[in-house]
Amino acid sequence: SYEFQLTSGGNTITETIVEDGVQMLSTYSDDNGELIIKHYCVLGTEPIFKVDTLSKKAISIKLDKAKSNLHAEHESFVTDMKWTMNSKDSMTFENTVMLDGEPTDNTAILERVY
Repeated sequence: SYEFQLTSGGNTITETIVEDGVQMLSTYSDDNGELIIKHYCVLGTEPIFKVDTLSKKAISIKLDKAKSNLHAEHESFVTDMKWTMNSKDSMTFENTVMLDGEPTDNTAILERVY
């Protein structure tokens, strides 16, 4: 499940993610006109992302290597994420995770719950 909320006087969006019963958190904020995403992961890492591509229907983000000091040889972490709107109530989420030095691709369909 995913839940989004505005916090810090509207300056930051928090995303609470519950995946397989484990809670994670991502924050979305502005840094001098650039969207910065920080992900506090169940893998014990905290990758920082920047926008890779943006369109009316999709946004993809990639690891900001200048701000994230993560190494695939000895750490597991998310390297990129993409959200694509399918309809007003559905989106496709894709990500790649480095697990034990190997990339693992994941896809999920997210649907709005009223």
